[in-house]
Amino acid sequence: VFEKAGGNHAYPETIEFDSNRPIRAVAAHGYQSASYAYVWRMRFLDGAGNEVHAYNPYYRTDDTTEHRLGDNEELIGVYGAYPTDPSYDWFYNFGFIVKVKQAE
Repeated sequence: VFEKAGGNHAYPETIEFDSNRPIRAVAAHGYQSASYAYVWRMRFLDGAGNEVHAYNPYYRTDDTTEHRLGDNEELIGVYGAYPTDPSYDWFYNFGFIVKVKQAE
């Protein structure tokens, strides 16, 4: 879910994940300098590397850095934040939460 109650994000979007098509990798493109950082593009991939969902309001084509989930991990949450300055309309951080499944 990408939203902020009471906020004015330029490109709000809610992504609902389907348990029948689990996310097996998360990828993003970002940039960081001494004065600011941003995340332009976020991708959620299935086990075959196919894009299941994406958040890419600027239609960027930059390469993304991918993090594959372990066989014993399940994506259970996604978060991001953006500056309070209304002249900036991109996320300045992005993260995800995984649940580690215990061995049986």
